Amino acid sequence: MKPLWEAPYERGDSDHGNGAFLVGDSVVRSRFDGVTAFDVRTGRKRWEYQIPGRADLCTVSHTDGTIALISYGEAGPKNSSVAGDTSCGTLAALDVTTGRELWQTSRVPGSEAAVTGRRERPISVYERW
Repeated sequence: MKPLWEAPYERGDSDHGNGAFLVGDSVVRSRFDGVTAFDVRTGRKRWEYQIPGRADLCTVSHTDGTIALISYGEAGPKNSSVAGDTSCGTLAALDVTTGRELWQTSRVPGSEAAVTGRRERPISVYERW
């Protein structure tokens, strides 16, 4: 089989947030600095969402085929999301058909809420009892 198109791996990029999933006729790819959708047949870019400022994308999880949840936070070595740590403390929902941010919320440092996830697992948002 011959590939129709390819999006090369970009050496030197952080592994945080790297991944890809299929939604309808789009391939959605995440990298440390954003999320991009490509037409599955042509490879043409449909939309791109850039992570604000100097933050890194930590995790991505697609839900019902219309929404992707992402977490991001300060660039740095920690990139953990335990209570009291501000890394990866912002959670946002993206419309995967348009790339539009639907909402975002930030975890307050020291709060009892946490956002967890790794690139091979879905994001989990929970409230501690």
